[in-house]
Amino acid sequence: MALDSDRLLPTKDEQDALIEALGRLLERLGPARFLAGPIFLPSARHFPEPFTPTFAEVRRLAERILAYASLERLSLRLELFDSADPHDLLDDAGEVIPLPRDAAAWTTFVDDEHALIAIDLRELDAQDKVVGILAHEVSHLYRLSASLTAIDHDAEERLTDLTSLYLGFGVFAANNAYRYRTAGEVVGATAFSGWSESQLGYLPPRAWCFLLAIQAALHLAAPDLHPHLDPTQRAMFDAARAALPALDELRLRLGLDPDAAYTPEAADDVADRRPADTSPATDEAEDRPLFDDRIVADNQGRPVLKLRQPRIGPAFLGAFLGFAVGMVSSETLGAALWLIPTALALLGWKLGQRLPFYQCLGRDCGAVVPREAERCPACGGRFRETVDDPKAMLD
Repeated sequence: MALDSDRLLPTKDEQDALIEALGRLLERLGPARFLAGPIFLPSARHFPEPFTPTFAEVRRLAERILAYASLERLSLRLELFDSADPHDLLDDAGEVIPLPRDAAAWTTFVDDEHALIAIDLRELDAQDKVVGILAHEVSHLYRLSASLTAIDHDAEERLTDLTSLYLGFGVFAANNAYRYRTAGEVVGATAFSGWSESQLGYLPPRAWCFLLAIQAALHLAAPDLHPHLDPTQRAMFDAARAALPALDELRLRLGLDPDAAYTPEAADDVADRRPADTSPATDEAEDRPLFDDRIVADNQGRPVLKLRQPRIGPAFLGAFLGFAVGMVSSETLGAALWLIPTALALLGWKLGQRLPFYQCLGRDCGAVVPREAERCPACGGRFRETVDDPKAMLD
């Protein structure tokens, strides 16, 4: 059955938004890596070690991806968690580091030299899938190191997907955007078959394949991506290549210099590179586009305060439960039982005080940060002290 070509491509407005967002990213990071850097593939050349879903192998894979993204200077702390058994991490001081409940992985800078990546154990079923997940998290670190964190969270995730393409991991991300797998086994005289369907990442597969088609068309030494894409993505990639604007128009819309010369770079060389020194401009438009890349204020190197805040959820829960108990019991056991709401609310508040979270008070920031962080991973400010008053000011 032939696939409907309208379903293989982003809409015209989406195509325009993707081209515009990619152009802005290339302006900020420089186009050299996108046009001449390595494009990594699910092959033994780029990922030679056999993969098993163990802590050691995932760590080695993550460190290789960090090196491919020119972030090998970072010391990595890897955590594996089970989404079916939610929990939070504890730092060395026993403070809670909350993990997301609805993401395949999570990452942050601890300080200038240390990064934390946590990945769901249930996502470790295939190396290509793990590479795509880790590449997205490493792309977060790359953006943080270049002070490119967007104000809007959802836009930042989409822009991180774009950055993953920029760093050469687009094939893995495109395949992760839609994965359809079949499996079968024979037990005795009975044959069993099944299928699975999953989606990872923030851009849909049509958008990914459109972006990959742009990179394949403009790259100075692009490998053949076709054999490395899953069947659905292959069809989308072919449709996108046929629908791309003329190359001169595409270069113009991406803001590329037609006379610039670049030297293609092999995967073995990329670990020696460093992120470009950027001073990104902010977008003051009131409209919030799909790729709202207005960045968090750059407080790089400036002293900022870290705000310690109680988790007020336990307090509200205690007050609510106490109110309910008081309503039910006051009729039968006397008005003294109204002391219960107060006691439970106080207990909840105490629990909230014992499980605080921390925010950066840097100008226009407010990012949630780990307790032990010496530097804000979002705005680059250096924490001078921890305070309890949100109105506190630096002396």
